[in-house]
Amino acid sequence: NLKDSPVEFYMITDKWANPCAELIAYLHDYQELVPPHFLTDVTEQAMKKLQLLNKDGWFATLCFLRLADRVEDSLRERIVDKVKTNIFDLIETRKEIWSNEYCAKPFWYAPSPRSPLYPLLKEHTLPCLANEILTQDEDGNFILNWDAGTGEKEWKSIITMEVLRTLKNYDMILL
Repeated sequence: NLKDSPVEFYMITDKWANPCAELIAYLHDYQELVPPHFLTDVTEQAMKKLQLLNKDGWFATLCFLRLADRVEDSLRERIVDKVKTNIFDLIETRKEIWSNEYCAKPFWYAPSPRSPLYPLLKEHTLPCLANEILTQDEDGNFILNWDAGTGEKEWKSIITMEVLRTLKNYDMILL
């Protein structure tokens, strides 16, 4: 039995942040096209769900950080503060794991030196980016640390663009 509101239906599950928090972020990007009460309601629901974020939710945490980039300062601070409480339970700090196992890389959480988590992650972000350069494929792609199956070509393209943008943000390449 669905609730009256589709928002409530999607908000009742425990693992909704991927993609819900990120989708709410994109609603903020296009807020002139979204009914104001709807945007307020889904943002409030996201902030309630933020409290459920735990160390098992590294991808969910990235979705929340994308939301943090798009909301007012007070909400951004709440999200970043929550992420800071368990960031070292989320990210992988060992170089030998970054290229070989599916894990959360430090630079994902600090894609630029202006990122709110950069001061906390600087020690791990720069070596991780250097590792990306050292392990780049001959064809120019940055390697995937998971089996993408039939979507490998697409994921390599996505990851390569993300790494290149991040390297540019850190002045580690010139584009």
